[in-house]
Amino acid sequence: MAPNEHGICAIPASQMCSGASEAPRGELSVIDRARAAQERWREQPLPTVLERELQVEILMANFEVISSTERFPEISIMYQALFHRTKTFTTTVRALANATAAQAPQHWAGAGCLLVDWTVNVFRHEKIGIERFLHSQRVSLYWMLDETLLHILLDQWENDSSRIPWDKATAPICLALSKADNMVPGWLERDADEFRKWHDSMDRTMELKKNVLVQDYFKRSRTFLHQSTRINEIWRTVRMCGKGFLPAELANAIVEDVSRSEKLPMGNLRTLYFPKGKGQL
Repeated sequence: MAPNEHGICAIPASQMCSGASEAPRGELSVIDRARAAQERWREQPLPTVLERELQVEILMANFEVISSTERFPEISIMYQALFHRTKTFTTTVRALANATAAQAPQHWAGAGCLLVDWTVNVFRHEKIGIERFLHSQRVSLYWMLDETLLHILLDQWENDSSRIPWDKATAPICLALSKADNMVPGWLERDADEFRKWHDSMDRTMELKKNVLVQDYFKRSRTFLHQSTRINEIWRTVRMCGKGFLPAELANAIVEDVSRSEKLPMGNLRTLYFPKGKGQL
């Protein structure tokens, strides 16, 4: 092959293509195997319209049977109804707490206990079947109750007219939460019975579900109760030690130092839990 005017030997395109697809004798090249597979696929008979319709009918029938057996439609309807009723209930309870605090300041915590009772007597009622709900559905329901209880606690924490010690005022709510904690093992067992229907190995998964249920049950309200109660204890101790003669500047400095050492929040707690200005009526 003679070189061109630039001294480069040109290779015909036919030789380049043939060289790329060459394969050892007795074996098909990649291109030939792909073409053969395509031809075999084309030779297969396509399903008729009647066969496709029959397949769709079978799939739909199976889905309807499974849905009816597992009560999937009922779960969706039950969740929607429970969501709207819980939303109405939380709005009513918060208004009740504010009205009770104005008329009978020593009994406002009873309204907060109603939220805990709702999770025990309504959510966990056998006819509700909350163990069959999706995780996101459960989270949305529990979140509404936790958010409302946190609102109530913040409203009363900022109520300067109350003369009742904070730990005594919130004692009924703490007691209700403690009693509900004793029911968590039974709730987990019901969840496990439902979970066993779909998963063979469930030890690790149920342990994770247990941690989520225990940790997220009124999580924000519990955190606020712990922080506010401890801050109140620090202030009460400082006042008792100072016997009313301690300057306000010095008392504030002592409380801030102790709170900082215990990693407690300082300042307005409402802005901590609702940084975007939410949480007001």
